[in-house]
Amino acid sequence: MRTGSMRRWIERFAQRLPGYRQEHPLAHRLTRYVLACSLGFAVVSTALQLAIEYRREMRLIDQRLELIRSGYLGSLARSLWDVDDDQLRLQLQGILYFPDVSGLRLERAESGSTIVMRVQPRTPRIPVREHVFALAHAAPDGMRDLGRLVVEVDVDAVLGRLAWSGATIFVSQSVTLLLIAAVLAVVFQWLVTRHLESMARYARQLGAGHLDAPLTLARTPSATADELDAVVAALNDMRVAIRTEIGRRQRAHEQLASSRDQLRDRVEKRTRSLRAAKETAEAANRAKSQFLATMSHEIRTPMNGMLGMIQLLRQRPLPDAIGAELEVLHRSGESLLATLNHVLDYARLEEGAHLPESVAFSLRKLVDDQLQLVNAAARQKGLELLAEVDHTLPDGYCGSVGGLRQVLANLLANAIKFTSSGRVTLRVRAAATAEVGRLRFEVEDQGIGIEAAQLGRIFERFTQADESITRRFGGTGLGLAICRKLVEGMGGVLDVSSTVGVGSRFWFEVPLQRAPEVPAADREATEILATPSAAGAGEESDLPSLSLLLVEDVAINRQVLVGLLENAGHLVFTAEDGPSALAMCRQQGFDAILMDMHLPGLSGAEVARRIRSDAGNLNAAAPIVALTASIAPEDIRHYLECGMDGVVAKPIRLEVLRRTLAEVLRTPVVPLACARGAADGTRTDAVDARLLGTHASVFGSGRLQALLAQFAVQAAGARTQLAEALAREDLYETEAIAHKLAGSCELLGLERSGRCLRELERRAADDDLGACRALFEQLGAPFEDDLNSAREVATSLAQGRAAAPA
Repeated sequence: MRTGSMRRWIERFAQRLPGYRQEHPLAHRLTRYVLACSLGFAVVSTALQLAIEYRREMRLIDQRLELIRSGYLGSLARSLWDVDDDQLRLQLQGILYFPDVSGLRLERAESGSTIVMRVQPRTPRIPVREHVFALAHAAPDGMRDLGRLVVEVDVDAVLGRLAWSGATIFVSQSVTLLLIAAVLAVVFQWLVTRHLESMARYARQLGAGHLDAPLTLARTPSATADELDAVVAALNDMRVAIRTEIGRRQRAHEQLASSRDQLRDRVEKRTRSLRAAKETAEAANRAKSQFLATMSHEIRTPMNGMLGMIQLLRQRPLPDAIGAELEVLHRSGESLLATLNHVLDYARLEEGAHLPESVAFSLRKLVDDQLQLVNAAARQKGLELLAEVDHTLPDGYCGSVGGLRQVLANLLANAIKFTSSGRVTLRVRAAATAEVGRLRFEVEDQGIGIEAAQLGRIFERFTQADESITRRFGGTGLGLAICRKLVEGMGGVLDVSSTVGVGSRFWFEVPLQRAPEVPAADREATEILATPSAAGAGEESDLPSLSLLLVEDVAINRQVLVGLLENAGHLVFTAEDGPSALAMCRQQGFDAILMDMHLPGLSGAEVARRIRSDAGNLNAAAPIVALTASIAPEDIRHYLECGMDGVVAKPIRLEVLRRTLAEVLRTPVVPLACARGAADGTRTDAVDARLLGTHASVFGSGRLQALLAQFAVQAAGARTQLAEALAREDLYETEAIAHKLAGSCELLGLERSGRCLRELERRAADDDLGACRALFEQLGAPFEDDLNSAREVATSLAQGRAAAPA
């Protein structure tokens, strides 16, 4: 029964043995290390025991040999001397009985005979060790050598005993150590390994999220906690900490989800608020633009009549007294127009309008002209006007002479206005900088001065030093604000230094390019061309008598324009509104049509559109010139889209009207559908060349080039903002930026880029991020191409205008 149980246990152990290494790797390694150490200890112990036994055996052999030396050699020598062979053999037989003595050999010295005695026959396989003893006898005549005794010791017997003893020792110690190792392995498995395995399983359960039950080990609790108890406590503490952290994170997640929902609601509310604010701001901007356009029209329209009548009267022979009064009336009207222009110019500058075009001019003539303009006002107050121009400066420069003239006129007028006695000095010298061609203009007066606290405010719009200044001297408070805008637009800086009761010194520095010196005979013509009021006067002789239709609803304006045009030799027909103009255009052909934009009923733009779209109209291809006070870039674009060929701003000057008529009549009328892309036949959908030409006609070619340059800088920043907004996936910001940039492209004639940006704006409004990114990638190179094409058109227009007077 017991044998069967043992056999079954052995079978189960044999079955589990192959998987023991995988199931209990630590116990397996420990058992392996214990077994290896036990075998090593057994080997070392056995070797030591064998060494001790060997030394003991060798000492016994030495003792026996010493016994032979001391007890047998003397009797053997006497027996040999006495020749007693029997006694000799008996003595040898006694030595042969010694342990480990396998044989004896007695060699006689005198006879040479040898007696050999062995326990067993000697074979070469059995190793022996021979010990030789000399035999001598003390004879009367001295010591006699009788021979020698050779004792053979059986080394093989000694080694056999040592081998058996070593095997016995090794087996006994190995069994003992193996039993100890087995006991240690079982004890370690019972006390440590199985508990470590339980901890490992529990740690895996913790990792799987099973945190309900604490860890307990299947063992009897001890009085004092040991290392396993410390590990168990640490695992249980970790379980509690994990549960606490999971609970905290769940609460934080719930709170975050709640905060996210609240934030989403706030963002949606804020987005709606921002959209409403954006719409309000756009509405306010449109209202401001509409207000400016309305004010421009409502004020310029009666001024058109006033100044037109004055132009008619000045062309007639009048008495000197009436002529002087008429001149005062003309100056008053021009002053009123200048005040209006200050307001409107500042608004245009705020919206990014640009300076008059850059032309070559004479620096010293510019200074002389500005002093002559204010000389009468200075003489009237008894002031001394001085000009100090550095003699080392060249006379010819290229720059925005119109802007310089406006800034100097304003600064000189202010200096005279606020100076009751003394002098006003205009100085021009090179600026104290390393930049070549940078000039410094100074206007110094001996007037009332400005308090230090007010110096930072006087360049703000509608602001003067104090209210008493306005009551005493008048003014809108826009002059210095416009001057600063103009100077900054020219790339310069404007500033002031002043002392109350002593005077003020206004100065500005601007970069100007050197121009070749021009002969005196040509200098005057150059200055005339640089003056806007006289531009184009040289074309009067090239304009033949024309048949013109004037469409104008204001009677005084009709009267003025008819008088001016008839005095110039033209035949003028008039219409008071749109239907009348359409009827006349169906009945009679005209060389050109002058169309007021603000007509009752049908607007001038709608009348022009109907004339162009009516194939049976006799004037479908006739040039149409818009007469308007609304000359913002978006207004000009609208006029051209309606079929206009040119724009003349009110109040109308006869020379400007003549020049525009000459330009539109010199070039055949381009149908509206083919107008775009005239500058580059290979890309008819890229830029609107006619719109750019009209901008150049109204604002000047230099102004158009400066406008394109500033737009390039602004567009680069806007495209960077677009890229950042798309990277943030902020489609609201993308829509806003694309809307602004598309409007600017359309106003400047960049048709293809404007269409791409409008599509980008629409996709952003539809929350289509992928399409927005694709459209932005498509915008890159075509945008640069369109901008370069627009610059080429502006350059060609500038070259054409420069060659026209010749």
